[in-house]
Formats: sequence, structure tokens, C-alpha cells
Amino acid sequence: MFWPFTSVQREVHLAKVINAPPNKVLALLQDPNVLLSLSPLIVSVTPDSTEVSNSTYTVTEKISVGGIFNLHTQFKCQLYMIEDGVDIGVIGDMGTKLTIQYRVQSTSDGACEVTDTGVVESLSLMSPFILKTFRAAHSSALEALAVKAENRSNILLRSSSTPFFGGLSASLAFAGLIVAILIRFWPTSLSSVSSLLVLLAALFSFLCWQSKDPYGLFHLSLNKLPGEATDSSPKTEWLNMGYWKNTNIFPAACEGLCLKLLSAAQCQQGDHVLDVGHGTGESLVVLLSRPNIRPISVTGITSLPAHHYRSRKRVDKLIASLPTPTPEVNLFLGDAIFRSSQAGHPLNPSMPRKFNRILALDCAYHFNTRQDFLQQAYCKLATHGARIALADICFDAASFDSRLLSLVFRLMPRHNMVSKTHYVTQMKDIGYVDVELEDITDDVFPGFAKFLRTQGLGWALFATIIEWWHMKAGARFVIAVYIRGYEGRSDPKPHIVYRIEIQAHVRSWQMWRRYSEFYDLHIELTKAVGCPPPASLPPKHKFSFIRSHTDTKLLDERRLGLESYLRAILSAKEDQWRESFPFREFLGIPVSRQGVGPPTQFSAATWLDEHIELQTRIRTIRADINKRDALSDRGDVGGSHKANVAAKAKLAGLSTRMLTLEKGLEGLGLSGMSEGELQRRNDMIARLRDDHEKLMRMVTVARQNSRSSAGALNAPVPESDREALLSTNAAKPVTRVFGAQPKETEETRPLDDHGIFALRQVHMDEQDQQLAELSAVLRRQKQLGIAIGHEIGSQIELLDDLSNEVDRVGGKLTATNRQLNRLG
Repeated sequence: MFWPFTSVQREVHLAKVINAPPNKVLALLQDPNVLLSLSPLIVSVTPDSTEVSNSTYTVTEKISVGGIFNLHTQFKCQLYMIEDGVDIGVIGDMGTKLTIQYRVQSTSDGACEVTDTGVVESLSLMSPFILKTFRAAHSSALEALAVKAENRSNILLRSSSTPFFGGLSASLAFAGLIVAILIRFWPTSLSSVSSLLVLLAALFSFLCWQSKDPYGLFHLSLNKLPGEATDSSPKTEWLNMGYWKNTNIFPAACEGLCLKLLSAAQCQQGDHVLDVGHGTGESLVVLLSRPNIRPISVTGITSLPAHHYRSRKRVDKLIASLPTPTPEVNLFLGDAIFRSSQAGHPLNPSMPRKFNRILALDCAYHFNTRQDFLQQAYCKLATHGARIALADICFDAASFDSRLLSLVFRLMPRHNMVSKTHYVTQMKDIGYVDVELEDITDDVFPGFAKFLRTQGLGWALFATIIEWWHMKAGARFVIAVYIRGYEGRSDPKPHIVYRIEIQAHVRSWQMWRRYSEFYDLHIELTKAVGCPPPASLPPKHKFSFIRSHTDTKLLDERRLGLESYLRAILSAKEDQWRESFPFREFLGIPVSRQGVGPPTQFSAATWLDEHIELQTRIRTIRADINKRDALSDRGDVGGSHKANVAAKAKLAGLSTRMLTLEKGLEGLGLSGMSEGELQRRNDMIARLRDDHEKLMRMVTVARQNSRSSAGALNAPVPESDREALLSTNAAKPVTRVFGAQPKETEETRPLDDHGIFALRQVHMDEQDQQLAELSAVLRRQKQLGIAIGHEIGSQIELLDDLSNEVDRVGGKLTATNRQLNRLG
């Protein structure tokens, strides 16, 4: 069926706190005469049944149409009285159906809260008008119920008669936009003038349609997984465009976008989090259900009552299942921007609470305005080390198409339609520093539009709007993060720590250090090297114990000074400071970089670091050998010998580290590394081994190049001297022989004395290498034995605990049997 005549379902949630006993309010609601008289639209009620538990009534309502004339409608309704409220079923004209649930819940102060949840099923054309009328009428009904229950008088109730013009203009707006899209994209010969007229009509209608919130509970149907029953509730309630990298499932994509935002914000356990625009609470569930990022406190803001109450129920249920101590959760119903009338708003400057993480997942472009939100959020961020992260929308350039399209479809206020450059500038003008902007458009818009096209005609049309917005208007989906370079901590006492970012060959990490730790490093470097580093530390200030925790200017100056201090050490011509143990320990460089020994366990990144270091060592050894040969050619025997000794010393531990690297790769293979990556790394080890063997030959075997200085040494030995050396008929008899008499072999026959000596040296080096490899294997076996011993110890402890538990249960069973015997 064509769009205006398809059936849609929407949910409306209202609530009111009434200062009266719950049983009194419940009695009023379960009295049909009172209940059906609360709505200002009802003019007459005719009972069709006398049964209280299941009563049927014919109700007549009067609706004002544009303030010109009144329209009377009749419909059937059924009342179902239950323990804590009333259920109402309504069947109206043109396929309209309503299911209404009134519930009464007591509060801690003796009052009660009445919730009114309505599910409206109607034609798409009439849905806006019916929803608007429903909200107005039921808000007045709750107020009338409060008046009766609290015995108030002289209360002027606001009329909820809704001009029909609001619903009519909304229907015209949707119809006009659909026609405009068809004219724009359908390959016909319709004139551009007609298209422009329809767009202008749609624009006029939308300007006339006053609706505060674009979202309801429609997203629940999008969260259904393939194969799930249509009448079952979805397992998740995500409401964002999703991060569609390596997935085509809506809940998985939405969770991916949420996790990417949390990763950008670097959320961690113990944070104080403000989640703005959390929808029905799925992002809150992620924060609270993951122990590694579970905050101490989380505050949420949403402007939709249905979302607020649904989130509260879901979070309360989750909190009840968490171990103690549970996080503190505060959910606020209201606009994302603080207004003077909202005293309890989390962004109220007078509120004492600060946050070190503020999140806005796919919602900030709706705020009126985003700049106001960023300014208020800046004031509520903790003084140091706090982050704000937004999954947001900006543009390549704020063009006329983007402004027109966003205005017609009411996608965002015009003040929020800014370019990426203006976005960053806007944040810096507010006072943010270190602003990072990541463009993830290609992993958001195309996948979201593709998914929507599988959800029916209405969603397919919306997908066309998204594609138009992306392709024609230049919309870009970005992750924006603000990071400060230092933060305040209170344990064990208030102090400031500074963030240091270290970039290695293939990975990076962060370290947090206090100023006192920088001072200790400076002392250690001076002692270890014998002279101070090339730059001095920024000095301490007078009364710094009073000022340094609160003076932002002082902290920024000190941060820049400490950064200059570290950069001076890293860029110094002499490497004595940066190669020292205190400096490497200060930066948190792994043990293998500190000369203590190679690592025995690797991650994928540290394995590559170790491989790169071995390659560097091989290049250094080759340079020493080249230096040895050059010095030998010049006749510098001493220098040549020193270069050769240096090369052999560096080559000595290379074999062991290569073996450790190979063992580490086996461990990575067992932990799930792909076969292709394993093969690539095995090839890398093979190349290292080939280079190692070549260097061994170059170091241990004398060069055969003819040199004038070595001519005498390389001259052939006279045969008589050779026979005299190897002859058994020596003048002095041999009185003691160690081992068998040496024999000539094919390998030694063509060699002279120097060649035999070099060959023996090669054999001895090979034996040393084999012994080193055997030692590495034995050390590994020892480590395995120790690990097995620890595991056996832990298993013994578990068995002891189990034995104790069995004894305890056995004792209880014995006592129970005694009691049963007494009863018997």
C-alpha cells in the first residue's frame, strides 16, 4: 500500500506525581464514571455492559477543527481493572486502535506516581494529529485526576482541544516531501518548476508543523535481529546511525559506533560520566554492564518522557543485578541545554558536580544550539584531564543544498550546519585544546542507508534522504574529541599528573608522571651520566603547594617546559641520557629495550618491535665488519682487531634472541594469529637466520683477499715442517696422549695451519651456538615447570576449598537428618 495509507504504530509515555495516597488514586482510576470524565474531549459515555472487570462503553468526543467548527466522533472502549491500575482498549474509525495503560506506583514520601502509556496504531496520514491530540488530552486528564485526588479547587485546566490544522499540515508536509523526492529522482520529464513548487509547499507545511521531538519508540522495530518473531521484544534498543564497518546488522553497527565513541573518550573504570541524549538507555547499559569501563557515577539526559521512563526501568533492573558497590545513576528529563527554569539540570553551573567524561552519541547536531551545549559542557568538565567526545555531523562546506535540505526535513538547527574546519575552530574558541576530529562518513551513511532500504517503503524513502544529504549536501559523520594534557588526582592526596605519549616502531602508549617524578629523573640522569641533561626542568614556583593545583596558566607553562625537557634529551647528539636505564624506565619502555635480556612472551606488536631491533643489530654488526676490513687494508692491526671483537660481541647473543623470537611466534600462532600472518613472520625469521649465518662466516673465517701485509702468513708451509709436526717418530717419546691420535680428513687436507685453526674456531663457535640454543630450551622448560607448579598449587587450593565446602554441607546434612529423625 502507498505510504500515506500504510499503518504505523507509535508509543506515548506520560507521568505525573500526585500528592495523595496510592489507594485513593487507584480507587478513582478504577471508577469508570471518574475515569471517563477526566478527558476534556469526552462529551458523553454510554455503558454497554454492567461487568466491572470487563466493561464496554460507547464514547463520544468533540474535537475543535481550526477553531471554526466542532467535529464529533464515536468509538468503542473496553476497561480492564487490574491490581495496580487500568488497561483501556479503543477501536476507532479508519483503522485507528489505541491501547492505554494507567499504573499507580507509591513513592518514598507517601505520595504516588501515575504513568500513562499509550500505543497508537493509525494511518500514516493521520498519525501526527492523533498523537498530538492524545498527548494534550491525556496531560489534561492526569491534571484533572490530581485535582480530584488532592481535593484541590479553583484550578483552571488548560483546554486540550487541538486545532485540526496541526495534524492536517503535518500530513501535507510528509506527502509533499515524498512527492518532491519522487520528482527529484524519478526519471520523468517533469519540470524543475513543479519540483520547486512542491518543495516550497513541503517547506511551508513543515514550518507550520510544531513538534518538539522527532523521535518516539519506532527504533525498537529496527533492533529486531534476522529471524526473530515480529511480536517479540528486541534484545537491544539502539537509536543511532551505526558504524557499519565489517557488519550489516543494525544492533551490531550501533554498538560499534558507541564503542568507538567510548574508545575515543578513553572511558575507564571509576569515571564520572555524563551521557547526553541516551535514548532509551542502551548506551547506559553498555557503560554499566562492562566492568573495565564501569563508572563510579553516570548521569543521563534525554528530552523525551517515553525514553526517560523506559531508560529508568532498564537501568534500575540492571543495577539490581550488579555486585556492590553499585554505580550512582541519575537520569534527568529535559533539554540538553541548561535553561534558567531547570534548577536540577546536570549542566547548571551552580551544581557542584563535575564530570571527567561527557558523551554525546549521534545527537549533538539536534541541540539548539550545539555551541551553547559545548560552552556549558566546558564549564562542567573536571579541571584537568577530562574529555568530551561526540559522534556528530558537520559538512565539507555549509552549502545552500545542505541548509535547504536540513531546514525542510528539520534535521538540525541552521546554527549547527558548519564545516569541519569551522567545527574545530568553534571548539577552540570556546577554550578547548587538543581537538581531534576523525571522519568516519564512509562507514556510517552508506551502510545505514543500505539497511533502511530493507525495512519497507517508508524507510526506503528516508534512506533516499540520507543519501541525498550525504552525496548532495556534503554531510560528514565525525568523531570529535577534546583532550587535556594533564589531570588532577586525589589519591593518596591531591596532585597533578602529566600525560606523556610514546611512539615506538609499530605501537604507542601513554605514561602519566608527576612533577616530582620528573625531578627525580633529572637527579638520576645526572648521577648516571656524570653531567646534567641538555635542558633544565621548569622551576618550582613559590607557594606552588597552594597554586599549582588550580592555576591553569601555571600548569600549561609547566607542561610545555616538561615537554621541551624530554624532547631535548631525545634530540641530543649524545645518546648517553636517552640510552640510560633511568630514562627508559621513566618512559615505560619494555625490559628488552633496557639491556636486561630479551622478552620471553610477546604480543603481536612487541614481536615486531623485537624483530626490528634484531634487524638493527645485524646492520650494526655488518658495519663493524666493514670497518674491520677497512682498517686491515690500511695496516691498522689494532683497530681491525677491536672492530672484529666488537662485531663478535654483538653477534654472540643474536642466536638466542632469534630462537626466543621463533618461540614467541609459536605462542602467537596458538593464540589465534592468522595463517597468512604466521607465514609472513616465519619468512622474516628465515631471513634473519640467513643474515646471521653469513655474519658468522664473515667474522670467524679470515678474508682470502691478498694483502701485502699478510703475504708471509699465507705462504705455503714447507712439507718437511709439516711432516715434522705430524710425524709419530719424534725424538722425544710421547709419554701421555689425550684422546685419539689426530687424523687427516678431506676437510683439513687442503688447509694450512692458519686454515685449520680458523676451521677449529668455526667448530667451536657452532658448539657454543648449539649450547646456547640448548640453554634457551632448558630455560623454557624451567619456566614451564614453574608455571605448572603454580597451576598445581592453585588447583590444590581450589580442591581444599571444595573439600571444606563438602565438609560444611555434610555437617548441615547430618544436622538436618538429626532433626528429621526427631520429627519422625
